[in-house]
Amino acid sequence: MKRYLQKIERFILAVSLLVATVSATSPGLAATVSFSRGEIQFDFSQSPIVTQTNANTSAVSIFGGGRVLTTSDAIAFVGTEAPQGSGYSQSLGQGGDGDHIGVAESQAFLRATFDVAENTPFFFDFAAILNLVTSIDTSNKEDAIAYGNVVFELLDINENRLLDFFVLESYLAANKDDDFIIFDASDNLIINDSAAEFNFGGNQEFARGFVSGGSGYSFTQPTTLVLSAYTKNRALVQVAEPSFVFALLLVFAISIAFKLKYKTHNIKETMNTDV
Repeated sequence: MKRYLQKIERFILAVSLLVATVSATSPGLAATVSFSRGEIQFDFSQSPIVTQTNANTSAVSIFGGGRVLTTSDAIAFVGTEAPQGSGYSQSLGQGGDGDHIGVAESQAFLRATFDVAENTPFFFDFAAILNLVTSIDTSNKEDAIAYGNVVFELLDINENRLLDFFVLESYLAANKDDDFIIFDASDNLIINDSAAEFNFGGNQEFARGFVSGGSGYSFTQPTTLVLSAYTKNRALVQVAEPSFVFALLLVFAISIAFKLKYKTHNIKETMNTDV
């Protein structure tokens, strides 16, 4: 049930302002920009009995005569008194003035376990947002790649059964034509709103998606449910001449990993391998 987000005018993204903002953080580093941010929020009908959160970031900069800035940030939270959960992660790469390669990665993970009494309704609402930007000055010589996804699943532990799953995913590559933004969800999820705005092609690309909805269940016997969610974002920028061969090989491997490892919608497999 893959749903391709439709471009609508009411979903405004000030991409030029965003690029100008990140460029202004380091004057002279405006040749290549890659930005990726994902966020998920939940409201639950009851408090979890067990919670787990984790946030990871990494940033790598390789200089070959140019300059490059890479930053990552991630936060995950699950509340027990106020039954809510949230996670966000973002990655930024920005470079200029010669050969450079920058890679930034971030991930936020949260898990909440619920004991649901028999004949007691359990429900949750969610909102997910994804925001990607790439910008270059010169095609073919410069490159910028951004990837992001927002994923969650709800499991019935008693029956070892997947009740709900959701994916919001996007990919931008400045020098390729396989950009996309999509979301995928189980039939049980009620989607209240979904919107996207995007610009694919050219030296400045962007994609932004928003999806909100919810789901609810009631069981005839006590049931344990586990909701797991994560946001994952990557940003890559590069300008490289032939003398930069070793670093290029590294970037080539990372770029392949973007497409092979993360362009998947098998949520159960993704959760088992990435957490």
